[in-house]
Amino acid sequence: MKSNPGNTAFRFFFYYPRLRYISKSRDIYWSVCYSRTISRSRFTNYYRLFIEWKELGEEGPTGNEWEDQKVGRRKNFLVRRMELAKHFIRTNIEPEWMVLFLLPVLPAELRSIIQIDGGKLMSSDINELYRRVIYRYNTLTDLLTTSNSTPGELVMCQEKLVQEAVDTLLDNGIRGQPMRDGHNKVYKLFSDLIEGKEGRFRETLLGKR
Repeated sequence: MKSNPGNTAFRFFFYYPRLRYISKSRDIYWSVCYSRTISRSRFTNYYRLFIEWKELGEEGPTGNEWEDQKVGRRKNFLVRRMELAKHFIRTNIEPEWMVLFLLPVLPAELRSIIQIDGGKLMSSDINELYRRVIYRYNTLTDLLTTSNSTPGELVMCQEKLVQEAVDTLLDNGIRGQPMRDGHNKVYKLFSDLIEGKEGRFRETLLGKR
């Protein structure tokens, strides 16, 4: 679920509308409009980053070590963003291709729940990852809909938790240390079930040789 052209790493981002609609078609419509906005602004953003980087370079050292280090970190950040933007432009990649509007859910047979001796249930790893996504998304939805006085910092923190849960579901370990269960075993993720010779695509959808 990620690629690495040169030194640039890509992630998929989970986008959700801040407003809840009863009609799913309206929900998807607003998501598409958001994506088109991203696509149209990629050239503008590249030049904006370049202008800011140029202005910082023209200012020169301030004599304050802390401020100079802060400016240096900002310039390095802008360079990385410009390299990413140039790659998008040269390869004709649309940023909206990296945004998920609807999160895929695997069929029940690929994430089974089995009852063992003593009445205990043994569940597939991916069920736990789906549960985390649902719980964090519902918490975020409650923050956005039940109170108009929710601090923006709290909402932003919950948004990051939703993105983290989606990242773990699709590619556990993309943020560094992979998530583990109570037995210190790395969770089996979504891509493990669909990629490779024994994955869902090769085994069933594309047919066997």
